Amino acid sequence: MKLTCLFVILFLEQTLFAQREADNLVYGVCIEGNVCDPPFSTGVIKFDDDSIVSISNLPINGSFQRGSSASISDTLGNLLLTFNGKYLYKADGAIVDTFFYGLYDTMTVAPGHGLILKLNKTDNEYYLINTYGRFIDNHPVLAEYDPTTFLTKVNVFESNIAIDYKMTPIIADSSSPGNIVACRHANGRDWWVLRSGVYKNKFYLGLLNPNGIEINTVYTSVENEYQSGVAFNFFSPDGTKFFHYAGFNDRILWEYDFDRCTGTLSNPIEHSFFDLLDPYDVPPMCPSPDGKIIYIRKSNTQIFQVELIQYILETEQVFIVGSGTFGPILTPNNKWVINCRNVPDTISTWGTNWLDIVYNPNGFGAQSNYDSLVYEIHNLGLGTRLPNYANFRLGPIDGSICDTLGLDNPVTIKAPEKEEMDCIIYPNPWVGELHIKLARSSEYFISLKDMLGKLHYSTQFNSAEHHINFSGQKSSEGIYWVEIVDIKRGLRVGKKIVKKPPGG
Repeated sequence: MKLTCLFVILFLEQTLFAQREADNLVYGVCIEGNVCDPPFSTGVIKFDDDSIVSISNLPINGSFQRGSSASISDTLGNLLLTFNGKYLYKADGAIVDTFFYGLYDTMTVAPGHGLILKLNKTDNEYYLINTYGRFIDNHPVLAEYDPTTFLTKVNVFESNIAIDYKMTPIIADSSSPGNIVACRHANGRDWWVLRSGVYKNKFYLGLLNPNGIEINTVYTSVENEYQSGVAFNFFSPDGTKFFHYAGFNDRILWEYDFDRCTGTLSNPIEHSFFDLLDPYDVPPMCPSPDGKIIYIRKSNTQIFQVELIQYILETEQVFIVGSGTFGPILTPNNKWVINCRNVPDTISTWGTNWLDIVYNPNGFGAQSNYDSLVYEIHNLGLGTRLPNYANFRLGPIDGSICDTLGLDNPVTIKAPEKEEMDCIIYPNPWVGELHIKLARSSEYFISLKDMLGKLHYSTQFNSAEHHINFSGQKSSEGIYWVEIVDIKRGLRVGKKIVKKPPGG
């Protein structure tokens, strides 16, 4: 009997821990030079099954723009990796340097364009799906986003992080706004990964499993028209509904039925927010735990106040339940909806920042039990772009005929191909001019370092050939390392070359 009880306890603990990969929300824009009071760091809110465990800061002087981040925890709920659309960080705030690519000075944080996933029954393997953006002509605000969506496989062994394959393109023709989202497959192990396309009826859907991922284009029955402006994608907590919001001139929320077995989007219902929201508002939104209410951040220009409102899907009723500055977001334990509020004061530049909590988010209006100024937080908070995480607590569908889809049906899955980059660098040894020839035109970054790691040359170019004239350079003779990165495809190649003295 004691052995049986011990087995039950271990099984329950394993089941509980297996659901904790999304227990940390990483957020904030409190960085040096951003009109923010020190300490410059990033905020972390840790949850368990019932409540907030802790609110702390990471020593990261990097923007998680308006709250946009992707993060993942280990099976005990401790932060493991986080990604802000630009850098991949360890739990201690250190950058994973093996993920480095491109010229980061020209890049911006791509809001909502990252997601970190883990397959059940795999111990150390994690998958980052992302796009990236860069400032237009080094403009500090205006940005453009690369249309390519990439997949990176990360292996984590305690503090050692190794990149298995990096920045493998999986979607190459989508430039629409809208975050990458994921929903558990009916088998409880794999993930449906979804991103919106440039048209209102166009989506990209793939199934990530231990064999890899293959993305397919999916068309729905809504109008085949270009969508402009901001967009949001999210699933209901139980995975039966998918929501896609198109803003600006459209201001429409489409509600789809989602089949976790087949990945089918069907029965779209159009909810018009045209008279509810302003054209240029960026209204983050999230579902209630039961999926029957949509919480929306609304800017009320008539009274110059930001309101938290409820939109009841079945009746289209609207309730104002509170006010705030940033948010809302459904917590990873599917218990509360949290909102961030900024309270001005005379001491600090940005005042104090607080979390408001909707304790009963399934209740209509006043029944939602909205409470303000519950937890004080240092970093300016959840923002107009929300932390991006998947519902790891969503389990398999008992008795589903699709329980074995994935490993037992590998025909539908395509493992990412490991491309090679052909490059010729000559002459070697070289004296004056160095020539680089590549097999195709793309967007490249090149660097030249000596054996001590000192950088002697770097630039970015967009053709299949590049020439460097070192005639006037004072770099001494010796061995150098040339590295070329194909930013579009996430490939790199490095070669040793020898520099001879003039006349040598």
